[in-house]
Amino acid sequence: MIRLGIVGCGKVTTMFHLKAIGEVDEVTVAAVADLDKARMEDVKRKSGAERGYTDPKELLSDPSVEVVAINTPPRFHEETVIEALRAGKHVLCEKPLAQSVEGCARIKEAQGGSGLVVLPVHNYAFTPCLETARGIVVSGEIGKIQRIGLRFDNNLWSYGPKTDFRMKEEFSIVEDLLPHVLSVVQAFTGPVRSVEEARGRRKRHDVMDDLSLVMETEDGVRVEGSMNWTSLIPAFKASVEGESGRLEMDLMK
Repeated sequence: MIRLGIVGCGKVTTMFHLKAIGEVDEVTVAAVADLDKARMEDVKRKSGAERGYTDPKELLSDPSVEVVAINTPPRFHEETVIEALRAGKHVLCEKPLAQSVEGCARIKEAQGGSGLVVLPVHNYAFTPCLETARGIVVSGEIGKIQRIGLRFDNNLWSYGPKTDFRMKEEFSIVEDLLPHVLSVVQAFTGPVRSVEEARGRRKRHDVMDDLSLVMETEDGVRVEGSMNWTSLIPAFKASVEGESGRLEMDLMK
């Protein structure tokens, strides 16, 4: 049985993580932590955790916790991941893993040869249609990939976040939605090598809430992506065009 500690008891934990944990028999929640005591107590009750903390550092030093799920706002990810590694814990971290490439490098350095696992949450990675499409691409059925197109329509009002941290970061939509887009791209091709064009807009919020990108991967694949927080109905759709065929996916179905 894997004994999990959860740092951050906001909406991503109550709406997504607790449901997923409940479907895995091999995982039990040993402890939870949140700066807000009421939120912490609520998740402690819902998860059946044995202990609850208002100081995340106390959870990280809890010897009964083997794996830490970090579900805090992004600006706390890097620091908390590194502290968890130093405490000898495996880590599952909400995206993005850090707010910069340099931050990811510091995490890698902290991980060193410890044998500890650091896994960012890319929650579309095992979507059945994505796995099926990847199998078709690997088989060579549609030939060499030429282009990948992605569109992520989302909104914040239906999600109902408990805090407004997304409105306090200038590039919040980049941290919120772009990691999902890039994780799908890397299911089919190499990492993005360059950004040819980027257009950000403020439509309904005081921060960027609409973003369009044209990118190229290390394999020379053209990637066209768009994402927003202003759509009535959420959707995440992707297309992969090869030399001899095209695949289309609806990743929310």
